[in-house]
Amino acid sequence: MTSGPTVALRRFGLSLAEVGQVLDGELTDPRALIRTQLGVVEEQLAAAGQVRDKLFEVLDGLERAHDPSAQTLIEVTTAMNRTLTHEEFQAMAETRRRLTESLTPEEREARDARRQQAMRALTPEERERMHKARQSLLPHD
Repeated sequence: MTSGPTVALRRFGLSLAEVGQVLDGELTDPRALIRTQLGVVEEQLAAAGQVRDKLFEVLDGLERAHDPSAQTLIEVTTAMNRTLTHEEFQAMAETRRRLTESLTPEEREARDARRQQAMRALTPEERERMHKARQSLLPHD
């Protein structure tokens, strides 16, 4: 056989051992193999979706920053991974208020347009997950 079938099967994510089984005729019914591969792909898609959600959250945090920098990225990603204290939440809200007041009308308009564009890119389910993730970071009484 040529490499064509091998390459085609590999593109579906099959391992070389699985490709060998298919090419050697060892599989009487390849549906189980394909179902297993579908399960693997579903897990990969779910993981990629979670990474995408986190990236949107990070981008949202950076968009809120007056002067995003590498340090801001570190602060935003660190804050995303733990619940804020009441003091941290109040300080963050005050900083956000001050920075928002310092924006020109054009900067506010551009910021709002970027936010709207990012939100339109999300599905309702993604928006709900983002909302729940944000809620989990708020201080609890």
